Amino acid sequence: MSRVVSGRFWSRAACLIIVATLAGCGSRDATAPSSPSIVGRWEGSAKFGTVHFEAAFTQTGESVGGTGQVRSLLGSTSFTVSGTVRGQEVELTLLSAEYGATTFAGRFTGANTISGRLGNPDEELTIERDD
Repeated sequence: MSRVVSGRFWSRAACLIIVATLAGCGSRDATAPSSPSIVGRWEGSAKFGTVHFEAAFTQTGESVGGTGQVRSLLGSTSFTVSGTVRGQEVELTLLSAEYGATTFAGRFTGANTISGRLGNPDEELTIERDD
């Protein structure tokens, strides 16, 4: 009897592992394409969620433009975007009337995710497509 129960246990455990593995494979952002597009709405947060970033990007060839907003406990500011996407590498300049210019340098880690770093303040920031 214990051998039958034990056999059922391992069969069920193996099925659960297979289902969990397949569920992870269904992610819409499993790998970054070699030439991803940044076009669309993106958002993310930094500093344990106290800084919220959102932007809408356009792209023509490698050139990126757009607008966005950063909100924090201290206030918010709008900015314009200029920069480039070369392969999976993203280099942006964010220009705000209130705070001047800062940079964002990142890399597509999936088709819908860019991980990188703001220049000022020096903060890690991951943004995700919000279309």
